[in-house]
Amino acid sequence: MTDQTGLTIKEVKEREKRYGRNEITAKRKGNIKKHLKNIFSEPIYLLLSISAFIYFVLGDAADGFIMIMFVVFVIGIDRFQDLRTGNVLKKLKDITTPRVEVIREGKKYQIGKEELVPGDLVLLQEGAKIPADGHLISCAGLWMDESILTGESIAVKKEAIESEHYNTDAMHDRNICCYTGTLVVLGSGRMIVDCIGNDTEYGKIAESIASMETENSLLQRQLKELAKQCLYFASILFILVSGITYLNLYQYTMSERIIHSMLAGIVLALSMVPGEFPVILSVYFSMGALRLVKKKALVRRLSSVETLGAVSVLCMDKTGTITENCMQVSEAFIEERQESRFCQILSLACRRDTSDSVEEALLDYGKELCKHCCNKDSRNEKEYLDTPVMACDLSKDQRQLILEYSFTNEMKAMGQLWFVEGKRIIAAKGSPEAILRLCSLQKKKQLELQQKLLEYSGKGRKVIAIADTELEPEEEAPERLEDCRLQFRGLIALADPPRATIPEGIQSCYLA
Repeated sequence: MTDQTGLTIKEVKEREKRYGRNEITAKRKGNIKKHLKNIFSEPIYLLLSISAFIYFVLGDAADGFIMIMFVVFVIGIDRFQDLRTGNVLKKLKDITTPRVEVIREGKKYQIGKEELVPGDLVLLQEGAKIPADGHLISCAGLWMDESILTGESIAVKKEAIESEHYNTDAMHDRNICCYTGTLVVLGSGRMIVDCIGNDTEYGKIAESIASMETENSLLQRQLKELAKQCLYFASILFILVSGITYLNLYQYTMSERIIHSMLAGIVLALSMVPGEFPVILSVYFSMGALRLVKKKALVRRLSSVETLGAVSVLCMDKTGTITENCMQVSEAFIEERQESRFCQILSLACRRDTSDSVEEALLDYGKELCKHCCNKDSRNEKEYLDTPVMACDLSKDQRQLILEYSFTNEMKAMGQLWFVEGKRIIAAKGSPEAILRLCSLQKKKQLELQQKLLEYSGKGRKVIAIADTELEPEEEAPERLEDCRLQFRGLIALADPPRATIPEGIQSCYLA
């Protein structure tokens, strides 16, 4: 167990021998054997190679060398492109290799991230990139950007755990763990390294990607089909020409007729092999790769030039990518004369211990709605803002959270059971489809809400439904939110403004 003084130098050396260096060693697909295998698995190049062999057998060395040169030229271009891109990427990697601050034998050291071993005590500061997987033993306001692993742009708040309490179960608690490649956006902390290299979550992803088979592009599939057709017609031509020649050479002996007829068939069949076509394609793709390089884009596989040129649909994450990730309530539909109740339920349905932009937007809207519904001059303004509920005369001591119904992908809704002024209230929010299933609504009301949902969705809004129920004194609290019968309170439409540079970027994509 690592203490606050870190590992000793002896322990570091022992662990380095045992676990190796902190490097992701996924096998590269770009080695020469892989290239040769990929090239000769293509029927068109296999056909060229067979043709060259036949030319040599027939004594036509000149044509044989031409065919061989075609194949070598294609291999050379492909290999050169891969090596050039690989060298650039290696230099970029060397430049960006971070230094890590660790504590060993009670002293601070600056080391390369590849020198880390399991058990090392790493110091984390704002802006640092996590060099290995580990758990936090102390932190102060630590927030992490884990988008590289999860795709979520929202920062995640981290907590620390005492080393003696860290066990197998705690390893799965993402709140106390830090992961390779993620970024410290705020705060500081101390982390004990648990996994390095390929054993990290990032390393497992890299290994998985390295083991994936590359799918052939449309043009590659068409080339395979072309090669098959050429082989098919060449075979037919060989049979026809050989047969006709054999019949016309009746004055020769049997062995001479067979040899001459086969030679005539082979020569004519070889003329069906498109030797120049692969070379022209390789040159064309190389020119495309060169144009991309001039625009500061690296191309490792030449076939990707064709794939990039055939892009018709561009998909991307919206929140935080093309938008500012700054949710704001733009519109709301509230049941008639239910503003006060809606305000209270909205506040009770929201979590306050989160940095989620949706929760923050809903709470801000609840505060503004309370100002509109209540006489704010009759109470302390600061206290009022700290308790954004319609029952804003209540102190926090008069409201107690009893139970929380967590959000699930199946339910797409969450709720909280509160004890407020002697009453037990379940406040729920979530997707309109999920919440409305739990509400008893007349047909006319359902149609009205459907129209509202279509209106908000048509504007690109994120829509949240709010509902509640009050439990009877003797009634047991439901174990699941799905078991509740709720009273519909209203809809909230949230807008996330696009970034200022997005229109120009989308226009560039259209013109590309």
